[in-house]
Amino acid sequence: MHELGIVEDLLEHAREAMRTQGVATVDGIRAELGDLSNLSREALETAFRVVARGSEFADAALEIVDVPGRLRCDPCDVEGSPAEFGFDEARPPPPWLCPACGYFLRAIEGQGVRFAGLLAHDSSAVEVNVR
Repeated sequence: MHELGIVEDLLEHAREAMRTQGVATVDGIRAELGDLSNLSREALETAFRVVARGSEFADAALEIVDVPGRLRCDPCDVEGSPAEFGFDEARPPPPWLCPACGYFLRAIEGQGVRFAGLLAHDSSAVEVNVR
């Protein structure tokens, strides 16, 4: 399951953010999951529980924010969502072909997983978003 490696990378980014911002403990980690990533939210959540076990993130939550996919056809100089290109599925699997010219579309947004911040509380119990 390559989600384990992805989560390990997310936790390394979180550790770096904790060091940089001087945050000692976190309540959660925010990650962005692209609609075109072909990754399962459930698999990421399971991998997070496995990788975080016994670490400083053991009691932290993983908050996953969906990022809509955007595709681009370079020859037509057009970009849009999968629906705007006529795909019926919200997360269509590649390859994506332009309905106008037949050229391969490329993903320009929403194609991966990205560390988006820490969810932490300061001493007055106010949520602090650290990026």
